[in-house]
Parts: sequence; structure tokens; C-alpha cells
Amino acid sequence: MAGASVDPSTSGVYLAQEYGSFSPPWRIHVAKMLGQVLPDVIATQVQPPATIAHGASGNVTVTVVNQGDGPMSASTGGLYLSTDNVINLLAPDSPPEDPTLAIFSVPALAPNQVASLVVPFTISARQAPGSYFVGAALYNSTNEYSETNNVNPFLVGNHGNAPITVN
Repeated sequence: MAGASVDPSTSGVYLAQEYGSFSPPWRIHVAKMLGQVLPDVIATQVQPPATIAHGASGNVTVTVVNQGDGPMSASTGGLYLSTDNVINLLAPDSPPEDPTLAIFSVPALAPNQVASLVVPFTISARQAPGSYFVGAALYNSTNEYSETNNVNPFLVGNHGNAPITVN
């Protein structure tokens, strides 16, 4: 079994081929044959401390990967604190923007390259104690396959954002 498809947004041609000798362990391999190469950066993991006191400083480890097939130039990102598992940035008809904890640099990334970044941050002394989520947003000026995954990258669970308790 094999198949082919065209992606009109990139003019890419993709081929899919079943491989393996037994079912269900067989797999499908997808290969891009033609079309524009683009990066696609995503924060795959955000690791803050479990708890932090208001007014205190800490570090969050953010893992960023270029899951596209083109290189990504150096860019920036931001850490945000939210009362729910969705990071809200200023946009029309959206809830108020979640507060910024830190802005950080993201190095240039080749396709499939991963960077683990340690980002220092400080919780405001006025931050009320409680349960929150820390999330990352990635900013760049390069066209990507998808910019919708630059904030809240996963559809299920915590959307890629991590819980933190402020004491």
C-alpha cells in the first residue's frame, strides 16, 4: 500500500509507504519529495520548579525543537504565568494577557535539532499565592509550517504548559 499527496500551502509532494512484515507492527513512512523547506519550532517541554515563593527567583528549563525540514534562524521566546493551562497573549477578543515572567533567546536550529534552555525568572512579590501554569511562547520572523504551535503547542492535557505553585 502506498499513497501520495500534495500540500497546497507549500507545494510539497508527500509519499506514504507501508513497511514491516506483520500486522499490527507494520508502520507507515512519510517522505517529502518536492516543495518549499520551512522550519517549525515548538516548545516540547517546560520544566519549572514545583513550588516557588512570591518575590523569589528560579529557573525554568524550556526544550525547543525545530521539527521542520528547513533551518530556523535565532529568535526569542517568552515565559508566561497563567491561572489556567492556556497561555493567553494579547489578541482581539481574547482574555487578558497572561503576565510575562521572562524573555529568552533561542539559538538558530537546524532541522530536527533540539535546544534545552535554562531561563531565569522572578515571581512578582505582588503575585497571589496559588496554583498556576508556566508556558513558553516562541517568536520569530521566519515563515514556518505552523505558527499556531508556538504557544500552547499540544491540544490535550496541559497544552505543553507546566504547573507551578506560588507560596
